[in-house]
Amino acid sequence: MRYVFPTTFFVTILLVIVAAPSYALCPVVTPKISFTFDMVPVKYDYTLDKAQIRAKSNSIRNVSGHVQGKMSVNFKPDAKYSSNRSCIIVSKINVVIKNAPVLRVASNYKKGSCEYNVVKAHEEKHLALMNQFFKEVPKRYTSYLRDQLKGRGATPRGAKDKYHADLSKILGAFKDRLLKDQKRLHNIEIDHPDKIAAEHAQCNNW
Repeated sequence: MRYVFPTTFFVTILLVIVAAPSYALCPVVTPKISFTFDMVPVKYDYTLDKAQIRAKSNSIRNVSGHVQGKMSVNFKPDAKYSSNRSCIIVSKINVVIKNAPVLRVASNYKKGSCEYNVVKAHEEKHLALMNQFFKEVPKRYTSYLRDQLKGRGATPRGAKDKYHADLSKILGAFKDRLLKDQKRLHNIEIDHPDKIAAEHAQCNNW
């Protein structure tokens, strides 16, 4: 039983505006942060056995199921020219998070069996915690992103590529923070060895 977050993680910054060879002095702007979520309904998969799930989840433990999060994160800046068109002004950045989870239970266990029910219930705990985590993302990370983007809401038109690279670094660090925080949360709340041992004790045919 293991939670994998995420197997697929796409990072994209969408900033479409034409650069020009101008390096004017630009105002100091801190973008406002907003979030948009696209949570695709969970897909249940009962086609893999324990060995295949273990390989797919890259686990060193004997696992019987897992939740695979397929998440993408995009920065969508609201980019406009300054009044004299010498600067690009980004007053807002919308953080778009999409997740399409897959919940797997090993095909070794007959549907409705004790083992199947325990594994499915375990993985659904991961799914519920994942969804709760996403709901709390704005509260947890708005201040963090605002601090990272402080004063970074404007750039000369001719420096668009460097600005794009700077945003990519900030987004990459945000991704890493999401991964670490969520992994720690799942390990404490659900995958603690004592909790897994108690679940296994409910059945006899592992």
